[in-house]
Amino acid sequence: MEQSNQKSLEEINNTVPIPEKKSSSLRKLIAFSGPGALVAVGYMDPGNWITSIQGGALYGYLLLSVILLSSLIAMLLQTMCAKLGSALFFGKNPDDIGRFTQLYDALKDRDMVGIIASSTLATLFALALLFSGQNATITGTLTGQIVMEGFINLKLSIWKRRMFTRMLAITPRICSHRNFYELRWFDMIRMR
Repeated sequence: MEQSNQKSLEEINNTVPIPEKKSSSLRKLIAFSGPGALVAVGYMDPGNWITSIQGGALYGYLLLSVILLSSLIAMLLQTMCAKLGSALFFGKNPDDIGRFTQLYDALKDRDMVGIIASSTLATLFALALLFSGQNATITGTLTGQIVMEGFINLKLSIWKRRMFTRMLAITPRICSHRNFYELRWFDMIRMR
């Protein structure tokens, strides 16, 4: 076996620089507000769940203000996205669409919603299926990589480790695709 010169996961942990205790509170606020906003805007996925538990165990209620601030920032961004999307769709100036009641009134017509939703929701559903498969593949690959490095204690160079775990993750999909679909997907791509 080839020994890797790379640091292991245990060596990488606790490498995020945290401002010293002598630094000002503004410096600490700036250091923690960016990552706190990103973590809280991610809402509830398994990684965020673990991060929240670990943050609560280490810092108690000290990060609560950062989570509140990042949630408010997320609400602001979602409001801005809703206004921009409706303004682009209805061809109006974003200043004309000022309140959520106007957004609701714009979608009252059932026929209009049906026309919009049929093609849009089909595309969104297809993208959601694609991305959920990607997430499962990435999660499985990273899990395999961590298991190989940590539990089995098999030390390979990083590129070999990644290649091996990705091949393990992709091989069942390729086999099932060849057996069940007989490569008809290539014909579907050429038709478009």
